[in-house]
Amino acid sequence: SSSISLDRETVTFPVSATVEEVYVREGSSVRAGDPLVRMNVEDIETGLASYELQLDMVGLELEQAKLNQQSQLLAAQQQMESTQQSGELAAENAALTVTQLERAVTEAEENLADKEQELTDWTACLDTLEEDLVTLEYYEDMAEEHQMDTEGNTWTSILSDFQEYYQETYGTIDSMDALEEEIALTEEELEEARLALEEAQLNLTTGRLNAEQQEESAQSNADIATSEYELTEVELEQAVEAAQETYDELEDQIEEVRSLLSDDGIVYADCNGLVASISVEEGDDVGVFIDEDTNLILSYATILTMTDISSVPITISEEDILNVSIGQEATVTMNAFPNQTFAAEVDTITVESARSGAATVSYTVNVRFAEENTLDMLEGMSAEVTLVQRAARDVLYVNAQAVTFSGGISTVLVEGADGQAEERVVETGFTDGMYVEIVSGLSEGETVLAESAVSAA
Repeated sequence: SSSISLDRETVTFPVSATVEEVYVREGSSVRAGDPLVRMNVEDIETGLASYELQLDMVGLELEQAKLNQQSQLLAAQQQMESTQQSGELAAENAALTVTQLERAVTEAEENLADKEQELTDWTACLDTLEEDLVTLEYYEDMAEEHQMDTEGNTWTSILSDFQEYYQETYGTIDSMDALEEEIALTEEELEEARLALEEAQLNLTTGRLNAEQQEESAQSNADIATSEYELTEVELEQAVEAAQETYDELEDQIEEVRSLLSDDGIVYADCNGLVASISVEEGDDVGVFIDEDTNLILSYATILTMTDISSVPITISEEDILNVSIGQEATVTMNAFPNQTFAAEVDTITVESARSGAATVSYTVNVRFAEENTLDMLEGMSAEVTLVQRAARDVLYVNAQAVTFSGGISTVLVEGADGQAEERVVETGFTDGMYVEIVSGLSEGETVLAESAVSAA
């Protein structure tokens, strides 16, 4: 047992216009195609022209978004490529700097080695200089006094050869004091060479670190520029897509508006039902709501509300709810329409309990009418709903009271040609409690005897 629940059908108008005539009243029974109200035709044409102008404006915004996409994306690409080139150049410069610093270290090492060798050579001269000075003086004296030595060589040539050796060994040093001064000067130069090498090595370490930082910074800038380009590309693409979506949606809305309007300005009912409420009167100006940012139509003007018979809610206990399924066959009968049965089916099943915490948990099931209803059904009318859990069609059946079950065997009493009752074994099938399907044992048209529910007084 339940009651009728009516859906509400809101009748709207998609253009701002003046109501010229209302053809129905609250409670009026209407059929699909009946006129409801008439709107001013000139207002409708003006509204359509306004929509077309809005579409042109949105189209211009779409074209502007596409132009912005081209120009800004090109600028972002140029910026990205410039940053990437700067990064590559910075990496090359850093590598060149490191190479130069490495060369400076090598030169400092070579200079230090030369000074060390030079000091070693000068130190070795301490052991030979005095003797060589004596020899040089002797050869100079002999060159002045004698023409030839014992082996026939001239002392002049001997002196010349020794002077060449002396020049290669000592240079311009002509005394031990001068040699010691040269050694001291070389030691100072050696210390300077050591300091120069340390400085070059420090510069190399610092230079490598700076080069790595410059290279990392350049790569980071290049990565940032690439990310910014990709982000710009996505944002511009989204802007174009949003503008395109707005344009397409507004275009679809205008097409929908045109399909909803009639040439005579009359709004017709699109279903059968009763007028539940009317929101306008003759002379009223109704308006639609437009989004100022997108120019899209947010909502149409409400004209009236109709009832549309659609479903009957029923309550099913938790013991039976698992036997109910979507699409299950059902029938509906109503006190207001005696001797009529309406075909229906299960439309929805509420998964949350209708009465939680009570002794019996139940669930709401909506049963929807299978066919369009032309009767004036009112909200709250009493209804009886039958859910068909199982059905057997085109079968032979008898009254359940005609079948006797005993020992697992089913029998019926069949009236013979002589009027005498004959017991016959039958095979039974599906039963709804009132009737039993006969699978075998009987033929259509045979008369069976059923136990009477009336007892003798």
